[in-house]
Order: sequence, then structure tokens, then C-alpha cells
Amino acid sequence: MKKKFLFLLMFSTFLYGGVKLSAKPVPLTVGIDDPTGTMPDYPKTPNFIPFIDQNGLVITFEANHSDYMLQLLDEDGEAVYTTYVPSTLTTVTLPSSLSGNYEIRLYTGSGIYFYGTINL
Repeated sequence: MKKKFLFLLMFSTFLYGGVKLSAKPVPLTVGIDDPTGTMPDYPKTPNFIPFIDQNGLVITFEANHSDYMLQLLDEDGEAVYTTYVPSTLTTVTLPSSLSGNYEIRLYTGSGIYFYGTINL
């Protein structure tokens, strides 16, 4: 019984480790959304740039992240997918109908957003 449990524990650790190793970090940059065109009264950079990973269609967020509005833009700059990501959620599965290169944006609601490029 102990051998079976140990084998199961080692196998699940190996399986989880393999999945985690295939995830790729998505480097994010800071953007400012200012529809007025005037100089915003925002800090030059936010205190914290979020860290996200991509594993196929799954985007993984760090625990204890802020609430975000996640948006994917195609090569023409058109929004093709938008979803709300509450701070309690650490993974988002994107639709399987999407493929190609997309700009991913995480809006904070304060005029600051984070963006990077993903390939589906």
C-alpha cells in the first residue's frame, strides 16, 4: 500500500512538474489609456507589473493579483475576446476557436494597462 501511494505521489509530482515546465512566461509592458489626449496625472510606472504564464490556451496568473479585464486584440487591433478576471481566479482558459498571434491586455480600471504578445 505504501509503495502504491509513493508511486502515485511521485507520478503526480512528475506530471505536474512537466505541465509547469511547458508554461511560458508572457513579458508584459505598461501602457496608459488616456482618451482625453492630455497629460495624465499617473505615475510613470505602476508599483507592480503582473506576472502571467501561457500554456496553450491557458493563462495563469499569480495568486493575490488585482482584478483585471483581459482583452485579446488581433493583428488589426480589433478586440476578439474580452473577459473579467477577478482577484480570486488564477487561470483563464481562452476559446479554442482562436489561433495566431494576439496582443493580450490586462486593464486595471485606473487608466493603466499591461500588454504583451501571445501565440495560440
